[in-house]
Parts: sequence; structure tokens; C-alpha cells
Amino acid sequence: MGKNVKKLFWYVGISSLFFERSIFVLYLIYKGLNLGEIAFFQSTINIAMLVGEIPTGIIADNIGKKKALLMGGILMIIYYLSMLFSDTFVMFVLGAVVFGIGSTFVSGTNTAYLYDLMDDKISSVKMLGRLSTIITGAIGLAMVIGGYLQKTSWESVMWLGVSAQIIGVCILLSLPNIVVRASCSKKIFLYDVFRAFKNKGFLRKALFLLGLNEGIVSSIYILAQAILNQFGMRTEHIAWVFCIETLLSVVAFSQIETFINKFGRKKVMVVTIAGTALAFLGLNTSKTLVISCLVLLISVLNNCYTTVLLDEFNNVIEKDIRATAISCFNMISALFMACIFWSISVIGDNYIFMFSILGAISTLSLFGLFKYIAKSSDNS
Repeated sequence: MGKNVKKLFWYVGISSLFFERSIFVLYLIYKGLNLGEIAFFQSTINIAMLVGEIPTGIIADNIGKKKALLMGGILMIIYYLSMLFSDTFVMFVLGAVVFGIGSTFVSGTNTAYLYDLMDDKISSVKMLGRLSTIITGAIGLAMVIGGYLQKTSWESVMWLGVSAQIIGVCILLSLPNIVVRASCSKKIFLYDVFRAFKNKGFLRKALFLLGLNEGIVSSIYILAQAILNQFGMRTEHIAWVFCIETLLSVVAFSQIETFINKFGRKKVMVVTIAGTALAFLGLNTSKTLVISCLVLLISVLNNCYTTVLLDEFNNVIEKDIRATAISCFNMISALFMACIFWSISVIGDNYIFMFSILGAISTLSLFGLFKYIAKSSDNS
């Protein structure tokens, strides 16, 4: 592993220390916002991310991943400062816009940058798994630290976030800026991405099927707290469920290459996809222990097959449009999430049954990508 990849891992780990992640709603309440305003704040973030995904991906491919990540880091610093010094609701909303756009500069770009920096001899699945391990572990650690630190001072949590982003920006400055283009004068446009998707069946199917599945899995992850609380689980026990989920995800990401080398890509894909579909079908129960275990199982198995499929996605897409292509994937996932949350407001209490069926169907549909994975699995 080269020194630049190591630096990137350090940057990702430190910049993923979002200490306010598990308590930001409580922080906003502390700052005087009511629940309606908090809901609008979160919606603003989602809209900003949805609008910004593809444009920031195109920017990253044109000016280089390092510069795009630097822009994201600077916007994150501005977001934290706005959370510290805002005294009106309008200022908080502006901070939400900054956070949403800043997130789109980072999401997908760090993965694309990793593939630019990697030596061709290094296992890309292993490196992608390691990157995901670092991000997940850093977020989990920061959530615990932030939860305890707020007892001393709410503002100290935000200042610690500012410090983490500043350190991340400093690490980025020591990395090379890589712009992968066929010629120095060529610029990347959205048409180039559409052309790539048109010419390669795997990319089209992966964009839709994996985007749909990620949207559903991400939604169930977000709503699991409400589901468990609805069936009577205490708040501290819910927190432990997600603490365990973080630890298991770290193990899954770090061991995915071991699983592939031992069992092969085909078997890993079959077991994880089928297991996730069965777990979704089991969600339609009122037993909190069963729901907790199934949520953990869905998360861990999803991490395994998603890593394999995204690795294939990153290897198939042309280098010069990789960040934009990943942004398209993130946008599709966000669109499905928006549709899911809207449907919940219509369906009401029956949303668990809806998740159970949709989750199983969307996961099983991933077998539509199996023939592409099978081609490379024979060489694993």
C-alpha cells in the first residue's frame, strides 16, 4: 500500500469524525428549534444533497478529486461554524444547505480518489473494504465521544468537529491532485456519463438495482430506531443495537476479501443476497429481539454484497468519469429514499410490511447482476 493511499485513509478517518451525528437533533433543540423546524432542517439537507450530487461529481472529474474534497472540507468547516454561531432559523437552514452540498463533494469522490491512487497490483476489494471500515469505525467512535462530551458542553462537540475537518484539509494538501482525462483540454460533461451507461449493461442495471436496494436498506436503518421504540425497546438498548451494528460492519468490511478468497465471489453473493432477502421477510413481527437481530443481519450482509458490487462498478466505469458515475448512483439511492419516506406518510402504520416486501424484492433483483460478477469470480 503506497504512502498516498495511507494518507488518504488518515484523511478519511479524521474527516469522518462527526461527533454530533447521534445528538444533532438534541443540539438543535438546545439551540431553540422546535420539531417542525428540525424536520425542515433535515429536509433541506436531503434536497441540497439530491440537487448537488451530479454537479459536484462532474466538478470532481474535471478539476481533480483532491480539489473537490478540499472544497467539501471547507464547506464542512463553514457548516460547523454556522451551527455554533447561528441565532436565527434562516441561518440554520443556510447551514443545512452548506452541509448538504459539502457532503456531495465528499460522497463518492473519496472512493474514486482511492481508485486513482491505488497500484493496479493491489486488491481493489480489499482497499474498498478497508476504506469503508475506516469510515464506519470513525463515525461509531465519534458518536460515542460526542454523546459523552455534550454533558460538559454542547459547543465543545461542534468545535471538535471543526478541528477534525481542519486536520483533514491539512492532510489533503499533502496529496497529489489527479485529473484523469483522455486529453488535457477535454472536459467531462453529463453526456459522457450517459454514454458510458448506455454502452455497458452492467452499469445501467447496477445504477438502478443497487440504487433501489441501497435506498431501502438505508431507509430501514434510519427507521429502525422508530420501529424498535414503537415495540417498546428502551432508548439505551436501541443505542446498544446500533453500537453492535457498527462493530459488526467494521468486521464485515475488513474481512470481505477473506470471504471472497475462501469461498469465491459467487458463493459470497448468493449467501449474502439470499440471507438479506430472508431477513427482510422476517421483519414483519412484533418481537423486538427478532427485529434487532434482523436489522443487524441486513446491515452486515448488505455491507458484504454492496462492497463486491461497488468494486465491480468502479472497475468497469471509465476513470475519467468515475466520480460523476458514483454521484449518479448516490442520487438514485437518494431519490428512492425520498419516495419511500413519502410513501410512509401515506401508508401509515403498515410501512413495516411494505419494507418487508420491498426489501426482499429489491435484494433478490440483484441476482440480475450475477452474470457480470460470475465472469470475474472464476478468476478470483
